[in-house]
Amino acid sequence: MKRIRAFGDDRKTPSNSDYRPDIDGLGPLSVLGVIANHFGFPNITGGFTGVDAFFVVSGFRITRLIVDVIRSNRVFWADFYVRRFRRILPVGLGVVRAAPLVSGRCVRRL
Repeated sequence: MKRIRAFGDDRKTPSNSDYRPDIDGLGPLSVLGVIANHFGFPNITGGFTGVDAFFVVSGFRITRLIVDVIRSNRVFWADFYVRRFRRILPVGLGVVRAAPLVSGRCVRRL
């Protein structure tokens, strides 16, 4: 089964022997912990732990990418930052667009 790649998606494919599905699944789980904490679900805590886990997973992925590139003796810094930009910019713009709409509905008028 072929994996559909998102715009700017530079993750390793599952067919690659270096692919780590356990690490790949920790990111969404940590985000769910943060979301649950923000919505205030009773008996569900761990928003700060979710943020910590997300940063650890992100650091692991980026460090592994850098080590792989250094071992292969490729020049990559410009390409590395272009891929980060392509991956983060669409989501960042979506958040910037959605935040005023969501906050306008959630904040009580005084």
